[in-house]
Amino acid sequence: MIVKPGERFRALNTGADVIVTRAAKGDIHLTCAGVEMVAITATVEEPLAVTVDETVALGKRYEDAETGLELLCTKAGGGPLECDGRALTIVTPKLMPATD
Repeated sequence: MIVKPGERFRALNTGADVIVTRAAKGDIHLTCAGVEMVAITATVEEPLAVTVDETVALGKRYEDAETGLELLCTKAGGGPLECDGRALTIVTPKLMPATD
């Protein structure tokens, strides 16, 4: 799928929601806990049951260095978030210079 900044996605299996803050270069396959994520507007009759290994944390940014994709978690849930089979990593905040 091709993603654009501002698009929102939902994990059908864990309840995690994300918003794209920086688009990936090219076509990607975005998954959460092994299941493809869908647009937030998609309706689902029944959530899938899954065992999660880690948690997607609310307010954290996740990135894929290879494609440039960056996501912001807007609703916590199970994870991990993956892009093309690679686990996304949490973005560490940039340190600002001291203003003493």
